[in-house]
Amino acid sequence: MGKVKFAVVGCGHIGKRHIEMIMRNPETELVAVCDILPEDKLNISHLNIPFYQSISSLLESNLNFDVLNVCTPNGLHAEQAILALKNNKHVVICLLYTSDAADERSSVDLGGRRIIKKQKCE
Repeated sequence: MGKVKFAVVGCGHIGKRHIEMIMRNPETELVAVCDILPEDKLNISHLNIPFYQSISSLLESNLNFDVLNVCTPNGLHAEQAILALKNNKHVVICLLYTSDAADERSSVDLGGRRIIKKQKCE
């Protein structure tokens, strides 16, 4: 079995920690990052991997990856997790924030994919 391939959406403080952890693990590979800010403002150009400015463009690229780490502001978590699950991706997320419990249930039930909720992300 090959390495588990990850993409990270949200390249702020938490996203950069996820990037670092993925890159340090010999069983994982970071294949893309995504943020609304330009790549040069994020100080991540040294990664030399594809960069996307929207989650839609990342998912529409047909880039091969297994897991999407959602590291964006909490209010975007449910929408982005559901979008990733609908595109057959597993999701790692620190906190699934929704204003509606139905959002959380629907995100967990899509396509046999999983949301992995991390209890503490720092």
